[in-house]
Amino acid sequence: MILQGKGVHCHYEIRGGLFGRIKGAVHAVNGVDLHLRDGEALGIVGESGCGKSTLGRALVGLEPLQKGEVLLKGKALNAKQTHQEEMEARRSLQMIFQDPVTSLNPRLTIFETLSEPMLVHGLCSKENARERVTKLLQKVELSSDAMDRYPHAFSGGQRQRISIARALGLEPKVLICDEVVSALDVSVQAQILQLLQKLKKEEGMAMIFISHDLAVVRQLCDRLMVLYLGGVVEQGPCQDIFNQPRHPYTRALLDAIPSLDPERPPKLLKGERPSAQNLPSGCSFQSRCEHSTDACKLPPKLDSSEYGWACHHPLAPNSQKT
Repeated sequence: MILQGKGVHCHYEIRGGLFGRIKGAVHAVNGVDLHLRDGEALGIVGESGCGKSTLGRALVGLEPLQKGEVLLKGKALNAKQTHQEEMEARRSLQMIFQDPVTSLNPRLTIFETLSEPMLVHGLCSKENARERVTKLLQKVELSSDAMDRYPHAFSGGQRQRISIARALGLEPKVLICDEVVSALDVSVQAQILQLLQKLKKEEGMAMIFISHDLAVVRQLCDRLMVLYLGGVVEQGPCQDIFNQPRHPYTRALLDAIPSLDPERPPKLLKGERPSAQNLPSGCSFQSRCEHSTDACKLPPKLDSSEYGWACHHPLAPNSQKT
């Protein structure tokens, strides 16, 4: 197992008043267990505000954990580490962010952007830095002429390729992609996805793909994790969940996918998601679920870490197919 998250909790404090006292908290991620194998692609999906991006940032150490731990190759990342161990962990876990415009420093050339991380981690010298950057640009299908230009000279898709190259420069074991194609045109999205598929096959790295676009996830991922209100409601092999969703929320997400068939219009999920400041007791989806009963007042447990669903009234297999 290359990466594990055990009981991950991430909260954002709400402060107010004259002295900025803590008035509450937004419970973004609530007790998520996650595992990722070598070379595997895990998709994390859910509607906006479900905690997908916060979970991704917590896995790479950009968000503090209130509870739980993250383990890389069996070693806890939030435990005391030597400088060498911390540097190794930072190299092994790399993240590509959603916005290719703000994720690149506008004052640095592409050469400086790509070479600086490798120099800091001792993966290249000043003498062979340009050679290493040239190879990185070739991996993401960009010309070496790009290295002496600034980010503003590139399109959104090209900037995202540069962001991917920056992450690959540190030879990571795990690549976390946070909505990496959502800000791009459809044609450019296809190119970036093809590039990621190619890199996954050639580099053999594990990948976590965070997205609200289920069609994109289905194309790229081996396993799927569905989040709702900061918790896992269903997880398992990607094709199994797409063909036989067992949790009503997963079914609702699939039903909302636009179709070219005029006789199958998308079905929008009714109701409002409960507030992440005041989490409901019992099943978090009960207020929007047509199958809800008194049993849902008790919190359901996720059946399995491999293939399971947190629901008291799971849908029957083969009842509906996509």
